[in-house]
Amino acid sequence: MKYIRVAVPIYGNTLHVFLGGTRKEFHQRTQKSFEWGHRIYTEEVVIASTWNIGANQVIHYGDWGGTVAQMGVLVHELTHVALNVLHRAGVTLTSASDEAVTYLLEYLFVNVVQRIKTKKGDRK
Repeated sequence: MKYIRVAVPIYGNTLHVFLGGTRKEFHQRTQKSFEWGHRIYTEEVVIASTWNIGANQVIHYGDWGGTVAQMGVLVHELTHVALNVLHRAGVTLTSASDEAVTYLLEYLFVNVVQRIKTKKGDRK
């Protein structure tokens, strides 16, 4: 399981991405780090999931292979993260604020993909 950590200092958030691994491995790796307060997975079939835990945004993509289609799903999950971060900061999505969403999404995507391309993940 590869772990990627991306700080979002302007909004005081941190993104934690876990690529690969089973749900059980994901739970074992994260149970001490995050106050889940609920069952992590509630559906039987999930490609990838995002959780908003205070200032932490967590993504788990279990069946990660790095295909173009999977990158599309990653962008989908990162969009949830961007919207959660901005909501937490009090930014309402309007035509006047949509640039904040797109810049944040670009920042998250570039930082995650750069770390995906390296052989070594971040430590957790």
